[in-house]
Amino acid sequence: MRRATELLLAAGQTYIRADTDQQNKPMAHAFLRAGYRPFASRLEYSLVRSP
Repeated sequence: MRRATELLLAAGQTYIRADTDQQNKPMAHAFLRAGYRPFASRLEYSLVRSP
């Protein structure tokens, strides 16, 4: 994550946004270690009805 962020910044990006599932703790920690900070939370819902 850190290397990817460095590459994007070196290419001139000034705004980088990414996401991961809230339950994916290892990825969430990787974002934090790379300097990212949470900005939102989201819950997703689905309804499947059989005919």
